Amino acid sequence: MKSIKLLLLTTLFAFPLSFSPYALSNTVQEVNDRLDMLYGSHSNYHDFFETLKQSVTQRNKEQVAEMVSYPLKVNIKGKKVVVKNNLDFIKNYSDIVTPNIAKAITTQKYTDLFSRDTGIMIGQHGEVWFSGICNDSTCKNLIIKVIAINN
Repeated sequence: MKSIKLLLLTTLFAFPLSFSPYALSNTVQEVNDRLDMLYGSHSNYHDFFETLKQSVTQRNKEQVAEMVSYPLKVNIKGKKVVVKNNLDFIKNYSDIVTPNIAKAITTQKYTDLFSRDTGIMIGQHGEVWFSGICNDSTCKNLIIKVIAINN
C-alpha cells in the first residue's frame, strides 16, 4: 500500500512536467521543422540565437545592443524604463542584462527553445524573446531582433 501511494504521488507531481516545454529535449531537426513551419525558415533564427548567446557570453555590449528592437521596455532598479536606442542600452547594459538574464541566454540549448507564432522564448520563464520584425511595408524583408527582456 505504501508503494502505491508513493507511485501515485510521484505520478501526480511529474504529470504537469510532461506538458512543459522543458520536460523533454527536442532534436535539432524537430526545432528546425517547427521554426520552418512558423517562420518559413529556421536558419536565420538559429544563427541569431547562436550569435546572441556568444555575444552575451563575451559581454559584447555593442553587439547585443545591435540585436535589440527599439524602443524596448524593461525594468531597471524596480522602475519600468523605455530603452530608446543602442547607446541607451549599452549605458544600462548591466541593469538590463542582469546575471539572471545572462544565465538564461548562455545556458539555453537550441533544442530546448520554445517557439510560437509571436516569437521564440529563451529561459524557463520567458526571460528573453526574439522574433522577425518587418523591415518594409510588404514585410518581405524581415530582420530578427530581441523583442522583450523580462528582467
